[in-house]
Amino acid sequence: MLAEAKREAERIVREAREQQSRLIADEEITKQAERAADEIVEEARGASARSGSAPRTTRTRSSTRSSQPSEVPRRRPTRPRSPRRARRRAAEIEQ
Repeated sequence: MLAEAKREAERIVREAREQQSRLIADEEITKQAERAADEIVEEARGASARSGSAPRTTRTRSSTRSSQPSEVPRRRPTRPRSPRRARRRAAEIEQ
């Protein structure tokens, strides 16, 4: 009985360490993806500033009657919602 409890305890510790390793790896992938996304956004902002382009505009239904286009709100960069998405995004960025 004591040997069985010891094996069970060792199994639990081993599984906890494996889970810890997976979580650390997932967190690192997420951080890398966030850094890469920040770099892409900064490069895009720099490119638009250098080109002197105006903000994107589009017409909405209410503005189709007027000649003034309305400005489209900028979207905030989003974080991957799951470790799987983070790994997939990081792989896409590396390619």
